[in-house]
Amino acid sequence: MRTRPIWLNSACIGSSSSQNGDLDTRDSASALLASYQRCAEWVASWCGVGVEQILLTTGATDGCDTALTVRNGIPKYLLHSDLAHESTRESVLCAAELLSSISGRQVATGEIKVSDCFGLEPEAFAATVVGRLGAIVRAGPSVAVLEHVTSQDGLLLPILAISEHLRRSLPEVDLVIDGAQAAGLWRPPLGLGRAYLGCFHKYIDGPVGTGFCVLPVGLACKAPHRLRSTQAWKKSNAGEQLPTTDFLKWRACQNAVDAIDARAASGDRLAMVLRVREELMRAVPGEFTAHLSGVRSEYHSHILSFKTFRSSGSNFLWRHLGESGFITKQLDDGVRVTLHDTIAPESLRAFADALSGLASTVARF
Repeated sequence: MRTRPIWLNSACIGSSSSQNGDLDTRDSASALLASYQRCAEWVASWCGVGVEQILLTTGATDGCDTALTVRNGIPKYLLHSDLAHESTRESVLCAAELLSSISGRQVATGEIKVSDCFGLEPEAFAATVVGRLGAIVRAGPSVAVLEHVTSQDGLLLPILAISEHLRRSLPEVDLVIDGAQAAGLWRPPLGLGRAYLGCFHKYIDGPVGTGFCVLPVGLACKAPHRLRSTQAWKKSNAGEQLPTTDFLKWRACQNAVDAIDARAASGDRLAMVLRVREELMRAVPGEFTAHLSGVRSEYHSHILSFKTFRSSGSNFLWRHLGESGFITKQLDDGVRVTLHDTIAPESLRAFADALSGLASTVARF
């Protein structure tokens, strides 16, 4: 007769508690490690890095916190872009406070303007951003967090060009790339060699509370136990060293990465999404997309915002689109949509028709 292990109980593995404790927790822990392994292998393949560089997190914010604090030495500055998500801004501020407290010297924070660079070709974009970085940090080790794809308008940054300019001009400045909106569609450049973070719950359609952080070689071993415990490749058993987590969530994440790989090759997904974007841009009244007129095509992504320029018009547009069955994210001055490779052509046409039908009313706000 097998003895039930007591190192976990049903409450320790989340929604499994609904099974009244009739669950073999050691088997569940083994399943958790298998899911960790599969998800980490997917990230390793996606980012072109070794699995030993990968930590699994609760999301992009957790990954950003990790990339900012797990490092060699104390930076002089922590910086974010002027297009950073509010959560990223808070990560930068909190990390600066923590590192200041640990080191006993002030770690300053600042903002880099990138929003006016999307009309420049990539080399000029990179040179401009790096020049602005240099004007802030002057000299000394610093860290800048930049988006791979921005959250609101879906603008794709030339991160490889920026990284290469930094290596030449400001080698003491590290980059942390926020790939939350990019993972599953936009691969980071091979050989990037920078910290890269992302999540599984956006384009990949994994559950909320799943993400990853890729750290430069040699840094993952400095992370807290909660994060290092996700490195399944290091573990020969599923013993009591595993922290409490919801193994069903990570099983669902494993299923999501299996599904996206089985659906289509990444290049095919990307081509499909860009084609959908072009069709939608042609079909939607130009007043909704006038704010994107100066953006070069190489900075286009799968995210599109449609602007009304007034909060009252934004609420009207968001609410009426919702009543027509279209789920969008309400912005202060419009709505945002995320295009997917699974979108049906008829849904695209219906959305464009809905926007066109609302254009004259929105214009009055």
